[in-house]
Amino acid sequence: MALLNVTDKRPDMLIDAAIRQVVGLAQAEWSPLQYEGEFPVSGFGISEIRPYHIENTTSNIPQYSNLNYWQTSVVTTSSWATWIDVTMDRDQYVIVEGLFFLDADPVVTEIAVTANGVDLPVINIEQSYALDTGRIWFTKPFFVKPNNQLKIQLYGRQGITSNSSVRIGLLGHTIAKRPRLITAS
Repeated sequence: MALLNVTDKRPDMLIDAAIRQVVGLAQAEWSPLQYEGEFPVSGFGISEIRPYHIENTTSNIPQYSNLNYWQTSVVTTSSWATWIDVTMDRDQYVIVEGLFFLDADPVVTEIAVTANGVDLPVINIEQSYALDTGRIWFTKPFFVKPNNQLKIQLYGRQGITSNSSVRIGLLGHTIAKRPRLITAS
């Protein structure tokens, strides 16, 4: 199954498989720490992905005043603009499963992802606007390893201004050591 499509149906089996794979990698890398699930006490665990798990050096990400989305204002008409360009923390894996939109009239038409040094196929997300839902899942989730780059570029449709604000976010999970998961900001 290629990462060329989006769907309004959450691919639970593929997400569960990705989580199991990442937990296995983390157990090997962070041994002797053990996976302790949602509320780790001394090992590592899992949580929903939050903007502070994807720290970015650009001034508009993450939005600490609203921790449920990554707002960007860099989408321009008919050109690619970088939305996220970060190196993951050494104490976390991030599983990216999809996107959500908070805008009534979304303007992003495509996204291009580079994860772990590999360029993934460009994904056309414009078709998702017809699904009458504010969230979409990739037909196959992907994950980013510790100390590896995640870069996501957005392509805006024609007719928007260069400073359009786009309220968009990632759906997914973070598997990380306890100190990383309990961070409050």
